[in-house]
Amino acid sequence: PPTPPSAGSPAATASTTEAPAEDGPPISLEQFRARMGSVFKSPHDVVPTCTRDGDEALDITEFGECMQDIRPILTRDQLEYSFAGFDVDHDGRVTESELLAVLASGIFFPNAAHLKMALEAAAEKLSDRGPPITIDEFRNRLQASIESGASRSRLLGDLTVAEFRKLDRDGDQVLARREFFDAFEHLKQPLTHGQARFLWRAMNADGDGAVTLAEFD
Repeated sequence: PPTPPSAGSPAATASTTEAPAEDGPPISLEQFRARMGSVFKSPHDVVPTCTRDGDEALDITEFGECMQDIRPILTRDQLEYSFAGFDVDHDGRVTESELLAVLASGIFFPNAAHLKMALEAAAEKLSDRGPPITIDEFRNRLQASIESGASRSRLLGDLTVAEFRKLDRDGDQVLARREFFDAFEHLKQPLTHGQARFLWRAMNADGDGAVTLAEFD
């Protein structure tokens, strides 16, 4: 298999308390899968949950931050080796299809034929999925989380300025990405990070990194 990245690459969140294996790779795919399962219910949650810049892929820093809560924690060598194993096209980014394909293949650095089949299967699975949440589901969750009363807006379509300001914690008349995600993690029926990210992309119509009242409504 290809040589994993050098220890000098940015993986500051990895621990060095666990010694890597003396023989063979620092970590096997099955070992990684088991540790990943300590945090993520599904492999589909990894990239949508962990990407910070909305580009639908993880760089080594995002990957390291994403894996810092798994147990046992990854060593630096294990982190860098697993990142390289998922980075199929060696562009320094791991996409959801790459992650799913490598997991389906059963090993890091699978041969070209096996990887091609796994990538095609992952792409087909991703294309068959519907949206993480519909606007009606989102409306229902908002409605369930808003207290009843004459001064309360009942549906997203009737959202008042006062309700928008309730979410706008710093009062700058827009919802920044962090405000947006924090607000919907605290609904009566919280959104997953993947659902919140899907809605963020839909509502942040102009891609400026903030949601206005008009966009939200």
